[in-house]
Amino acid sequence: MPVFVVNTNVKDVPKDFKQLATEAVAKSLGKPVSYVAVQVNAGQNLSFGGTDEPAALCDLTSIGALSVESNKKHSKALMNLLEKQLGVSSQRVYISFHNLNKADIGFSGTTFDDLM
Repeated sequence: MPVFVVNTNVKDVPKDFKQLATEAVAKSLGKPVSYVAVQVNAGQNLSFGGTDEPAALCDLTSIGALSVESNKKHSKALMNLLEKQLGVSSQRVYISFHNLNKADIGFSGTTFDDLM
């Protein structure tokens, strides 16, 4: 159930960015692509460090696969994607990691606590 949300002031996001982000999240977390959701909010009124240069504020939510050590790997993989695809320097990105319990995510009329 990983969810990756990208808020960026970049207006022109490549059409294949969501698919590339889905694949990057799945690979980094070791989760199936079919479970990953990606939301991109482009053209946001966002500044970073007091300037309007390309920037992004992101959230990565998952049940498991997030930890002190693994978040470093996820950060590198996702920031590389943002830099390559959107032209956003890793010095202008924050990623917030949210490790949730199975009972805290609803899906298919129940929670993942019943499904996993």
